[in-house]
Amino acid sequence: MQSTVKLSRKAISCRIKEIDCRSSDQEMLYIVGSRRCRDAQHDKVVHTAQTDGDITVGSSLTAEKDNTSWISPSGDFAFGFHQLPANPNNDGEVFLLSVWYDRIPSRTIVWFASGDRPAPENSKLELSSNLGLVLTDPRGERLWISENIVGIVSHATMNDMGNFLILGSNLEKLWESFEDPHDTLLPSQTLGKKKFLSSRQSEGNFSRGKFQLRMLDSGDLILNTIYQPSSYANEPYYSTGTARDSKMSSPGKENMFDDSVLHLY
Repeated sequence: MQSTVKLSRKAISCRIKEIDCRSSDQEMLYIVGSRRCRDAQHDKVVHTAQTDGDITVGSSLTAEKDNTSWISPSGDFAFGFHQLPANPNNDGEVFLLSVWYDRIPSRTIVWFASGDRPAPENSKLELSSNLGLVLTDPRGERLWISENIVGIVSHATMNDMGNFLILGSNLEKLWESFEDPHDTLLPSQTLGKKKFLSSRQSEGNFSRGKFQLRMLDSGDLILNTIYQPSSYANEPYYSTGTARDSKMSSPGKENMFDDSVLHLY
C-alpha cells in the first residue's frame, strides 16, 4: 500500500521555506521534481569536464576557480567543487563539494558534502582504492570521506540520474550519493527508514538548518525542527500517520520520488 502526494509536472522544485522571525535567513528543503532540467540556450555553453566515463582510482579534483568536474554521460549532472559566495566569516575563497544540474544557468545543487565545513581554495578530492572519496585541505588535513566503504574500489561514475557511485571490482555498489541525502531528493531516489533531509541555513550557507523531513523506523514520514545547536529532534509538527493507519496492510518503509509523484511505501 502506498500514500501518494501529487506534484505538478511543470514544477522544477518543491521548496519548503521558513523565515525565522529573528532573522532574514531563509531555510530551504528541496524535492526536485524534474528528471531532466534543460535550457536550450545554455546547452551552447562550453563547460570544463574532466571526464564523462569511468573515474579511475587516483583521479582527483582541485578546489579552484574555473576548475574541472566529472560530468554524467548526458551532460545533465556534474560532480565537483562549487564556489560559494563571499562570506566575511570565511578566510579566503571556499568551495562546496557537490552535485549540480549542469545544463541550467542556476547550476542547482542537488547533493553536497560537509556543508558545515566548506573546503578552502586548493583543497583536493581524490578517489582512493580503500577509502573511496577523500577530501583534504591544502595542508593535508582530512575534511570529509565517503564513509562505510567495505571492499576495494575499482572505479566511480557520475550517472544520468544525478547519483554518484563508487563501485567494486564486480560492479557492486560500495557507496552512492543517493544513500547520503542532505536537502534534496531526486527522481527515483528513496528516503529509507532512519534517513532524513535537513534544511540549510540560507541560499549560500549550506550549514544544517533547523527543519527536517524524517522517515522513522515506525514507518511514519514526519516534519520536525531540531533544537540547535544540538541535533535533538523536537516533536513533529506533521506526520503521515502511516504507522497507525489501520487501513494499510503494513507501515511505510521508504519514501520515493518520481517525475511527478511523491510516494510513501
